[in-house]
Amino acid sequence: GEMGPAYGNTIICNDFVNINTSIIGRYVFSGSGNNLIHHNNFLGYGMAYAEGVEIWDDGYPNGGNYWASHVTNDSFRGPNQDIPGPDGIADDQFAIYDLFLNKNFDRYPFFNQVPKSGCPSPPPQMPKEPLPPFDLSANLEGVSLSDVRISWSLSPDDGLLGFQNYAIYYSHAFRKDRTGYEFLTEVPGGTSSFIQSGGGHGDPLSYFYYVQANNTSGMPGIADEQIAKYVRDLTKGMNLVSIPLTLTVMRLETLLQMAPVERALTFNASTQEWEEYNTLKGYGDLEQLNISQGVWLDASQNGHLTMAGRIPDSVETNLEPGWNLVGYPSFVDRDVAASLIGIPYENVEAFDPALPPYYLKSMNPNDTLTAGEGYWIQVKSACEWTISN
Repeated sequence: GEMGPAYGNTIICNDFVNINTSIIGRYVFSGSGNNLIHHNNFLGYGMAYAEGVEIWDDGYPNGGNYWASHVTNDSFRGPNQDIPGPDGIADDQFAIYDLFLNKNFDRYPFFNQVPKSGCPSPPPQMPKEPLPPFDLSANLEGVSLSDVRISWSLSPDDGLLGFQNYAIYYSHAFRKDRTGYEFLTEVPGGTSSFIQSGGGHGDPLSYFYYVQANNTSGMPGIADEQIAKYVRDLTKGMNLVSIPLTLTVMRLETLLQMAPVERALTFNASTQEWEEYNTLKGYGDLEQLNISQGVWLDASQNGHLTMAGRIPDSVETNLEPGWNLVGYPSFVDRDVAASLIGIPYENVEAFDPALPPYYLKSMNPNDTLTAGEGYWIQVKSACEWTISN
């Protein structure tokens, strides 16, 4: 059997039974095109064919059609069918072929037959998690910068029925998958920041945070980003360090205000010149750092360099021919060989306080690169080094 020709129609709430008696059970909308076809039950078996270019679903979550010949599951939900939990929509799209065997798709075929009562109302939807907060940031503030302010932009679902609050979790060690993080606090919906009193400068521990939105579904909307308050220990004398966080302000005047540092020096591989900032005199040609740089810090006593900011997904560092003074802006430790795979490097040197006057030692391919350290890398030719978290 055939239907057609038909153009620009909406075809809903029908049962198609034995509309074609061929061995493959074809459904043919002959000579048709641009019809919206959804909430129908196609009860024959075999492949589906249509001559025209049709629209076979009403989007998500409204759904498409039921196809008896569609072998699939309903273990996932969402527009991409990638969130655990059933929703009445089949996990896999259903293909409809034209006469040249090009595929068109019912993107959201129903897992069960469409009931006639209330047709074409969508199937009951499983509870879903709220959209997460975004644009997370962390900053030091308060007396002696002893507090950490954790901030975010509100979830787009904040204020909707069922939205509850935001929860903040922390760990003293970074985990990309957030395993092992502990509950810190909850704040009401409509709140976009929290101050961790006493967690900033003066607390020698590093903190890694994530923020999630909660609603009555019991499933959290977890922000993609993580933020951190990071502490780098300093010893009296020279220290070779780097900044592994994206900070709101990268000026040395701000970064070093609570650290016992008298001078900061870095090497500009592009100009082949040293740049210096003198904290006592408050001047120099080095005003701010970037996350790719390594920097020598001359400390007057033992102490801490404390900073707060966002953990970058990845950082691209431009390496010039010859020696480069760089940072390692990742909290994922990697050995030299794994980190520099594809980089035409010749030598890597790391800080060693026991080896004056240069305080450097050569690194082997299996030696580890870690966050907060600075390194000298010698390369044969200019290249771009990508470091990820």
